[in-house]
Amino acid sequence: MSVPSVNHADPDVAQAISANPIGRYDAIRTLVVDDHDVVRDGVAVILERARRAKVVGFASNGEDAVRAAKYLEPEVIVMTCCCRYSMESRLHGG
Repeated sequence: MSVPSVNHADPDVAQAISANPIGRYDAIRTLVVDDHDVVRDGVAVILERARRAKVVGFASNGEDAVRAAKYLEPEVIVMTCCCRYSMESRLHGG
């Protein structure tokens, strides 16, 4: 699957943007966030098979999700609860 991945080892999200320019897809632009590769990949497969979602990127934690969302501008973010708390903290300045 050729979906860009965003993680703490990849500080430059611009590469992911060039691979998936905004407005390119009619499907719902989706960012998948989970700390387990197998879960991220599985969710992406399910979403892509439904043909109503286009996975535009991955992140492995809340901090990377915030950074990726700024650049990729997904319409929907699918994430696990454990990632949600770190993202909420970041969004609320904590």
